Amino acid sequence: MAADLSTTFTGLPFRNPFLLSSAPPTESESNILRAFEAGWGGVVTKTIGLHPVVNVSVAAAEAYTRWLGRRLGRPLRLPTVDEWREAAHAGRADPDWLKDDLERGRVNYRRTEWELSAVGEFAANPYGIVDLLGNAHDTCRLGAEVGVVACGGAFWATKAQLQDVQPLDDFECRRDVGFRCAGDLTPADDEPVPGLGGDRDA
Repeated sequence: MAADLSTTFTGLPFRNPFLLSSAPPTESESNILRAFEAGWGGVVTKTIGLHPVVNVSVAAAEAYTRWLGRRLGRPLRLPTVDEWREAAHAGRADPDWLKDDLERGRVNYRRTEWELSAVGEFAANPYGIVDLLGNAHDTCRLGAEVGVVACGGAFWATKAQLQDVQPLDDFECRRDVGFRCAGDLTPADDEPVPGLGGDRDA
């Protein structure tokens, strides 16, 4: 039986305590993927690009939402599947809303680029939200505290897979799964949110 090397550091759980620092081995997605495949517990990188944040465990994504919530002064969390679906439908009663998004060029999937694209490269849905379908799956909770899944398909998905929901492991890091922050609306949401440029829909 293999020894359990899992550890928690600064509130983040890791499979093992061996992390690569920000250096040439962590400057590209392919190098980072090779590090995880070789068994490293994590990667530290300081390069920030325009692509969605992927290769993040559920635990790390939730730690980030809590940190950002504290910074903005409002509780944030991962969205639920129901919230994700409501945002994807974007108020459209037409059951063929997916066809509308595909025809309007809002989805990065197998028939478009077939690789991860920059955030905002594809048009937003009627709610003004980009990349809910395709590009990278969104990490969502099945409910307030139970189960975590990936929603929305990714850059490699077929049209049929864009509405699939896939189970996720808490420590799983995948190059096709990212996350969003969600929060509950309050009466004060008519006021600009600090740090988001004053746009309440940001």
